[in-house]
Amino acid sequence: MLEQFDKSKKYVVVGFPKCGQISLVNYLIKKGYDVTRMDCIWRSNAKELIEGQHGGRQPIIVTRDPIAMIWSSYWYWPYNTYMSFPQYLKHEVPTETSLGTENPIDHADYERHIAKFADMNPLMFKFEDLITLPDYPHDNKTIYKPQITLKQTKWIEDALASKKDYPPYTD
Repeated sequence: MLEQFDKSKKYVVVGFPKCGQISLVNYLIKKGYDVTRMDCIWRSNAKELIEGQHGGRQPIIVTRDPIAMIWSSYWYWPYNTYMSFPQYLKHEVPTETSLGTENPIDHADYERHIAKFADMNPLMFKFEDLITLPDYPHDNKTIYKPQITLKQTKWIEDALASKKDYPPYTD
């Protein structure tokens, strides 16, 4: 997997929430690569932010099984303390904060967000593959996360299938 990297190049991880971005950055730095991170992929101006603040760096995008990512996000951030899981699946903040719209279904719309970076030749990884690497760290791990039920999984699947619970992407 590391054969895709070149120590003479610079990289920026622009991946999705709860997909192992911090772990990947720490792992690559430990291996001697010049890599940084910018949480922005879900923003409409993500490409412009990367070009402006990290110009010359090749993007790295990490995805994760969307159901696992959404479930982990719900428990990692304090959403579970003030809203039900069905409310969380519909939750959005209209301004682009550090998490964009803060809608988990929007965050899991990987294809749409990755398309913004197509001409920048991003390196693509899956969290599930990265964690199999020897000595790969698990930084920023969700401390407490109950086992997801079949009912909760179905809610996520239905929300992902409908794509009606978040605003459409606009440039």
